[in-house]
Amino acid sequence: MIVDCTSSQAVADQYADFLREGFHVVTPNKKANTSSLDYYHQLRHAASSSRRKFLYDTNVGAGCR
Repeated sequence: MIVDCTSSQAVADQYADFLREGFHVVTPNKKANTSSLDYYHQLRHAASSSRRKFLYDTNVGAGCR
């Protein structure tokens, strides 16, 4: 299981690879879900074909101070 608590685009770009390699991915990182639609479809396909879970949740105003 990969738990990503960052807001890193570089880490989010690896989610599909993590899923294909057999890891579940849990994250509040918004980058993967707000990237290109093509990447979102890659994530969904990687999760379903490897029978892994891609779980995410986020909050509003995380960057506000």
